[in-house]
Amino acid sequence: MIVMITIITSTMAAMYPTTLKNHQAVLLALNHYGLGIQAMIEKRSPEALVHFHAAIQEYDHFAPAYYNLGVLYGQMDKLNEALDCIEQAVVVANTEQHWQTFTSANNYLGHLYRSKDTYDYTKLSKALQHFDAALSISPSDILLVDYVAAMYNKALTLSTLGYQDQALQLLQKVLQLNPKHTGAYLQLSHLYYQKQD
Repeated sequence: MIVMITIITSTMAAMYPTTLKNHQAVLLALNHYGLGIQAMIEKRSPEALVHFHAAIQEYDHFAPAYYNLGVLYGQMDKLNEALDCIEQAVVVANTEQHWQTFTSANNYLGHLYRSKDTYDYTKLSKALQHFDAALSISPSDILLVDYVAAMYNKALTLSTLGYQDQALQLLQKVLQLNPKHTGAYLQLSHLYYQKQD
């Protein structure tokens, strides 16, 4: 377990933007963050919550902690808390230029709005805005899997809103980026079937 935490902490320390002024606070936050991630992996949610809150207390501009806190609240069906944390993650990640968290948080926000009420036009439109924000970041600045996830989720939302042709185009792009994306194949077959009717 300690090896895993050390790997997470040292990897994040190398990637996370710091200055001379905030370096020590970021390192303390990273330590709590690593413990929180380990607790999440081991399905110890209450302990993970404590560590993510502690990470934020050490450095309140630590976007990944807000993001993972929001994901945990989402898993616990505490939707309002999840939305608050993820929205804060977006703001902080944008300020800190931590594009990976910015993309992941916007994608997750879109997912939350999309799943909150599947056929509510206002919520689906809000979901689209977040997917677009996630896709505004260059794929070279983030993990490709997160970029593809945002693109796929946007396609699903467009399909739900009745924009089948736009959804088809996005799903084809998803498959160009990840030819093994099973969900994209399933959704494409569903859309092609609908077009035949």
